Amino acid sequence: MQFLTRIEGYTPQVLVQDLYTIVRPAAGSPGSGAPLLVLLPGLGSDEADLMAFSPMLDERFTVACIRAPFALGWGGFAWFNVEFGPKGPVVDEGQVSESRKILTANLENLIEQLAADQERVILGGFSQGAMMSLGVAMSHPGLVSRLLLMSGMVLPQFELDPTDGLRRLPVLVTHGTSDPILPISQARHMRDFLTAAGAEVEFHEYSMGHEVNPDCLGYLQKWLASGM
Repeated sequence: MQFLTRIEGYTPQVLVQDLYTIVRPAAGSPGSGAPLLVLLPGLGSDEADLMAFSPMLDERFTVACIRAPFALGWGGFAWFNVEFGPKGPVVDEGQVSESRKILTANLENLIEQLAADQERVILGGFSQGAMMSLGVAMSHPGLVSRLLLMSGMVLPQFELDPTDGLRRLPVLVTHGTSDPILPISQARHMRDFLTAAGAEVEFHEYSMGHEVNPDCLGYLQKWLASGM
């Protein structure tokens, strides 16, 4: 089903004020205090990308996937512009800040409209989606109960933020040892950053690239169900 309002007229590098979201209701109890899993796609994808996993996820969850706010000229969407140079990715920090602000507002609205269980809201994403999930958890402690960070990294500007909101927060970090986009060293740094902040970190490396392979997906299923 489609949820919220679809915003037409996307153009490159124009921020919209309501993010298009699709929702798979929980089986048997849609909108009645079910736990909520919110997934954020990576660069170039849209809200349908991670929703493809929903048939394989615990049906007791309401699953929502949110489209990133910046349209790309070559297709797809992004949470922020990024340039890949010899020293690694360089991001548009202004767009990161704007995306975090609008994502937080949309997430709060989503939780309210779905009447989700506030104590069981999991926020996660892939690549840029993982980065933004971490940013929201840091800036708005208590908004989410668990974090799912797939193939991401800690954005430099987030490392300057207070980390109190991460204390005792359960976090699952997954990454490919052969990731050609974000090397495994980025994930290991994320693990160390979260651990130092007091988060309850589970860290798993898989023999894969910038992706979610069957072994990784299988563990995600178990991890999600364990918090029910």
